Amino acid sequence: MQREIGSNFWLNPNVDYKDKAKVDIAKFGITGTDFVLLSTGRSAESCVLEAIEKRNPDIRKVALLPPFTCETVIEPFVKHNYEIHSYSIDRKLNMSPEMLKDSLIQTNAQVVLLHRYFGFDTLEECDAVIREFSQKGVIFIEDRTQCIFSDFEDLSVDYVIGSFRKWAGMPDGSFAVCKIGLFHNKPEQYDERLEKEKLIACYLKYGYMENGWENKPEFLYQYQKAEHVLDEQNIIYKISPVSESVLEKLDLGQLKRRRRANYEYIFNGLKDCDFLEILTPSLDAQSTPLYFAVILKNRVKLQEVLREENVFAPIVWPKADITPSICETAQEIYDRILCIPIDQRYNLEDMQRILVTIEKAKEFWK
Repeated sequence: MQREIGSNFWLNPNVDYKDKAKVDIAKFGITGTDFVLLSTGRSAESCVLEAIEKRNPDIRKVALLPPFTCETVIEPFVKHNYEIHSYSIDRKLNMSPEMLKDSLIQTNAQVVLLHRYFGFDTLEECDAVIREFSQKGVIFIEDRTQCIFSDFEDLSVDYVIGSFRKWAGMPDGSFAVCKIGLFHNKPEQYDERLEKEKLIACYLKYGYMENGWENKPEFLYQYQKAEHVLDEQNIIYKISPVSESVLEKLDLGQLKRRRRANYEYIFNGLKDCDFLEILTPSLDAQSTPLYFAVILKNRVKLQEVLREENVFAPIVWPKADITPSICETAQEIYDRILCIPIDQRYNLEDMQRILVTIEKAKEFWK
């Protein structure tokens, strides 16, 4: 059996993650006057929304969010009773300055959350609009989850948030940064149950991937169990000690090199493919990709063909029931996107296997 590509990260149980690490967010090129490391992206977003309301008690709760995004990005705004709108994007996930300005004027939003997609700068030249509307009292948050390891110039935002869990194996891990001022009431408690359940899952999968254990149903159940614990979180937790240790030990150079090399290999192999469209652009010098994203009409069939060869390509993301009205382009992306794993666990031989499998799938689109 060929080894699996994609799905949940694992951790090596022979590495000591129990040491008391302290991570400075500046390690990831993010600066501000204060930061806090938290459990989840939802926690980071909630932390920022609470800080905004504390500093601006009369704030008008109208928010502008990305049209193509995860439910966990929308959820905290719903819980904080915001009226939610979305801005427009083009067919390559980009938002122009004109698009942003039009959306700000039309919605009269006072809080705006932005994110750049899949490690690429899809907000190019928008900073002038951000600065213009900041002077009018609009508060900007950047969710940097998808571009934590890319080398872009900072946007002129008030807060930066993000989650690390899509990038490497760890029980939890997110951050919130404020550009001016301090965060008050930082959590002192971490989710011990989540750390425990996630570690069990990560170590079980390590045994499956590296030692040939025949325990797939067991580790899949354990990951589901850990996700259930995460979904039950109803307070803001700080990051777990193990996750902070993983972040401290993370080889950023290797992560960037592997992802970039894998992405470029897949891009060159699929750029002339006639039954799918590459959604993410050719690689530039600043970008570290999260996934290789494509759109096609019958993504489920391609997903099945890949799965038969033990390649697990996720649909990122299913459209949430709480999603506000969105542009037609974003709706098409929800309906047709498929993401191919290109992360640092894999090498060019793995990428070649993916390309060979996709080549076999062409017969279904003739």
